[in-house]
Formats: sequence, structure tokens, C-alpha cells
Amino acid sequence: MSANRKSRPWSARCTLLAAACTLLAFAAHADHGRAPESHIDVNALAIDEPKFLGTPLEESLAFIGEGGERFRLKELLGKPLLLLFSYYSCDGSCPTVNRRLAEAIANMERFRPGEDFHVLTVSFDRKDTLADIRQFVQTLGLEQRGYRGWRFAIFADGTDIKRIAGEIGYRYFWSVRDRVFVHPAALIVVSPEGRVARYLPAASIGPRDIELAMIESGWNRVAGSERVLDILAGVCFSYSYKDGRYVLNAPLFIAAGSLTLGVVLLILSFSVFGRFRKKERDSA
Repeated sequence: MSANRKSRPWSARCTLLAAACTLLAFAAHADHGRAPESHIDVNALAIDEPKFLGTPLEESLAFIGEGGERFRLKELLGKPLLLLFSYYSCDGSCPTVNRRLAEAIANMERFRPGEDFHVLTVSFDRKDTLADIRQFVQTLGLEQRGYRGWRFAIFADGTDIKRIAGEIGYRYFWSVRDRVFVHPAALIVVSPEGRVARYLPAASIGPRDIELAMIESGWNRVAGSERVLDILAGVCFSYSYKDGRYVLNAPLFIAAGSLTLGVVLLILSFSVFGRFRKKERDSA
């Protein structure tokens, strides 16, 4: 009988252990069925502008346009280039940013697409196809009003995507939970020589900011009767990393005001001194 008494606690312990193992297995199975949480800090996607400004892009980079035509980046250079990284299955920020850019271009007063600059939207999703491009353009509604000088394309060689994005500081990742790409919403202004000249946040894309960025990127190529005005605009405005837009160059105006005041005071001093000397001569 004493043996039976000793065996009962051991049996109870085994039962409890089995139950605990069952609960742990069930919990593990439940966790396995859920999408893993992302621990990636979205702020880490911010582009380090001072580090990547001036980065040259390869002129030999090959793309495929929506009609199946192949072209190289070199064909879009010689003029400022507005570059947008997007992906064509996106139904959120990508169409919004492209539409905002289209509105800004339509409201420009100084430059015209195709004549003064080019625009390129290119996908960083290797799964995107030509059919996806056409669907994306149709969704934007650009077909009705045309988009001269604007190309929508995919990389001809998918292995170039990660490399080029990394070279210009453009980081992105696929969110398993949301099943979307998380990426910076930025307009990249490329100089006529093929170097990164400016990053403009999508939230502040406006006609004036784009025009100033293009003037800045093609400083030595501004031509025509408006050259002086463009140079003055480039001097009077400077890009603010804090605000993500071009703002009046306050230090320049302060310096100019101080200089003007100094010159005026100097002239007044000479004038007063001259009158004083004249009075002395007259009185003598």
C-alpha cells in the first residue's frame, strides 16, 4: 500500500507536465500562425542627404519602358532629371507622390518637361512587369493630359536595383505584416551631369521648390534671357534640411542690409563733413 501512495504523486506530476507541454505546444502553434511583428525603425529609412549629395549615377544603367523599349540613363541626361523610386502594385503613397509631382509640374512657370528637364519613375520591385506599369499610369490618369518627358520604367537588370538604391542612400524593406514595401517618399533631383543634386521630401513637393532645385543642379547650364533672374533666385533662396524645402537666404539679406546701411552712413558722413568744411571756408 505504501508503494501505491508513493506512485500517486509521481503520476500527478507526469499529468501536470504533459498538460503544460500541451499548452506550450498550442501556444507555439498559435504564434507560428501569426505574422511576425516588424522591429525595423521606419526612421532608419531617412536619407542621409549630406552624405549622398553629389553621388554619380551610372550613365549605362538600362531600363525598360512601358512599351517594351530599352533605354539608358545617359539618354535622359544633359538636362536636370527628376527621379522617383516607386513600385507599381502600390495603392498608397506611390500613386499619391506621382500625382503630386504631376500637379507640381503642371503649375511650373519657368520650365517645361521634355524641353528643360526629364522625369523618370522607376520601380524597385523586381516582380513588376510592363503590364503593371501601364496599369499604374492608367490609375494616375496621366494618359488623358499626357506626360511629355516623363518615363515610367523598370530596371532591365533586376540585380541593379539594390546596388543603385544603396549607392544613393535609398533604403526600403518588405513588411510581412502589412504586405507592402516601406520606403522613403522622396523626389531625387539629378544634375545634367548625372549626379544627385537634391532630395525633396514628397510632403513638400511644389513647383517653386522643384524649379529652384533644377536651377541649383544645372547652374552652369541656365540659358536665355531669364538667366540673370534664375541666378538671383538661386542666390536668394537656400535649401533647408530642417524644413525640407527652399527658404529665403536670411543671412544674405541681413548681410546685404548691413552693407547697405554702412554705405548710406558713409555717404551721409561725407556729406555732413563736406558741408561743415564749406561753412568753415565761407566764414573765413
